[in-house]
Amino acid sequence: MRFAGLVVLVVACSHAQPPVPMRPLSREAYSHYLAGRFAMYGEDYAKAVSELAAAAAAAPDQPSIAIEEARALAKAKRGAEARGAEARTVLANARVTWPEHSQVWLASGELLEKEVPDEAAHA
Repeated sequence: MRFAGLVVLVVACSHAQPPVPMRPLSREAYSHYLAGRFAMYGEDYAKAVSELAAAAAAAPDQPSIAIEEARALAKAKRGAEARGAEARTVLANARVTWPEHSQVWLASGELLEKEVPDEAAHA
């Protein structure tokens, strides 16, 4: 019985794909990303949205940029309904593009949690 379990374990592990490292950001993408993060720290969410959207356009293969763009959208002062819808759209697209990326799912859950009224969460 132990041998069968060992065989199953070895076979299961032998098919696991090694993680593929992401390529470095281009100068343009990194510049916009840093400017967006800096704007977030300064609570200038409109600028953060603009910079992070530019970073996402320059590096569409980077889930971390999409996550930060969604967080900036959620904090922007453009009307709660509109900013929430935009942030949800960015994260929905990210979940389709990177379905196994845990941080994308975590950010999606955090955004949805903030949108639930307190009384509904405890009902």
